[in-house]
Parts: sequence; structure tokens; C-alpha cells
Amino acid sequence: MMVSKTLAQSIVDKQLAADKLEQFKEEMKQLVGKALKNSNLLELVENYGLTGEDLLSFQCTLDVNKVREFSQTDEGQKASELLPALPHDEEQLSVFAIGWCFPCATWCH
Repeated sequence: MMVSKTLAQSIVDKQLAADKLEQFKEEMKQLVGKALKNSNLLELVENYGLTGEDLLSFQCTLDVNKVREFSQTDEGQKASELLPALPHDEEQLSVFAIGWCFPCATWCH
């Protein structure tokens, strides 16, 4: 009975971690998009006569090993909540990879 209770808790912990990780990914994508809109990037590409969908693409990755290391510190307690959702066999986790459209200055997809 104790084993199944522990397994059930492990499943719940993993789902909560996955939900938090997805929320982090979405918030990161929104913040990067906002930063790009507020930058002079549009002006720069216009100066060079560049426009179009997927003109630039951006990729954001999370260093899984560094998250694991940080989660072992006193300051990393909150980061440890993400550990169950992190891949065990990869060093990098893609947060997002997306194209940026000019001149509309938005994510293409």
C-alpha cells in the first residue's frame, strides 16, 4: 500500500512540475516577445530593407544541468520544484523556437 501511495505522489509531483515548466515556457516567450517589440530591432532590419515572415528566428534553451546544480543550493529551493519535469537524458531543454515577423513585429507561429 505504501509503494502505490508513493508512486501516486510521484505522478502528482511530476504533473505539477510539468505544469510549472509549461507556464515558465509561456511566460518566457511572452517576455522575450515584449522585449523584442520594445527594442530597436524593427528599425534595424528596416534600415537594411529586410522584411518578411520568419525573417529572424529565436531559440531559447534552458541548461538542465545548471538547474539541477542550482536546485541543490539554499537559493534554488523553488527551482527544485521543476526537477521532476526536466529530461534525464538531455543537457538542454528547448523553451521555445519561433520566427519573428517584420514589419508586424510579432511571432510568426
